[in-house]
Amino acid sequence: MWVKWRRPESGTSERMSIRNLFFLLTLMLALLLGALGLWLVADSHTKVLAVDWLQKSNRLVDTSQQASAELAVERGLTARLLASLDAPDDGLWLRVQVQRRAVDRQHEQLRRLLGELVELSPGHPLAQYQQRLAQMLSTLQSRRVAVAAAVTGQRPALQSSQWISDSSRMIEVLHSLAGVSMLPLEDNIYSYASQPIIKDVLFTMGEYLGRERALLVVVLSRRSPLTLAEQRQLDEHRSVVEQARRRTEAILDQLQGQQGLQQVRLHFEREMLVYDQLRADILASSRREEAYQVTAEQWFTQATLAIQSV
Repeated sequence: MWVKWRRPESGTSERMSIRNLFFLLTLMLALLLGALGLWLVADSHTKVLAVDWLQKSNRLVDTSQQASAELAVERGLTARLLASLDAPDDGLWLRVQVQRRAVDRQHEQLRRLLGELVELSPGHPLAQYQQRLAQMLSTLQSRRVAVAAAVTGQRPALQSSQWISDSSRMIEVLHSLAGVSMLPLEDNIYSYASQPIIKDVLFTMGEYLGRERALLVVVLSRRSPLTLAEQRQLDEHRSVVEQARRRTEAILDQLQGQQGLQQVRLHFEREMLVYDQLRADILASSRREEAYQVTAEQWFTQATLAIQSV
């Protein structure tokens, strides 16, 4: 039996296959664009978070440095006050109280910025510094009460060396806070921006110049030579200052040509030249056990100008 062969209507089948393939490709493209859109939205959010974090963390670093600088001034003034209790100076005590208010204003701003950053990233290591900062401020208030008691003649009086040691540890907390705030956000590559390394170096140099200022203002106030322990401590401070200064100069050498930088650098070098010479004169008088040619007030004022130039 013969069967007549018929050619299949392939045109219709091919048209259906092409149409289905077109729909499939269109669907895949739509899904791909949708996924890309979601990724762009998430990535944009990550970028915005990183920008917000970097802006606020930089402000925190600046405020932390300002707070430490103000506290360093309070450290020096208070150390001088405690070293001269036998010759009370009401004007100096008033300056200490005014300086305390300046310190408190900076700390209040610092707490606010810290809270904003912790709100942005509760899991960041910076969160633990809320408690550390609160403890530091509590310790500061208790030491201030002890200073006030010493001024009014209550014994035993807080020693200037103890006050310098305690306030220096508080400044170390502020330094540590600034350093931790530079850490990037977890799983956010955009927060790995170039961090203000120069700020950290200048922070260190300014702080150890402040420690020198506080130590020598005590020596000048009591009008006696440095003890061996004080000389050793001063040498340690100087070692840190010199190392930070070398790092600063190396960084500044890489920034030559920046507008206004050369003028600022020359101002810094002039102030440090005066500071170093005055410091050397004090140490020379101490070694020879001669009367100092500079008063505690003169030294504090000139040292403060040098630190401000930093």
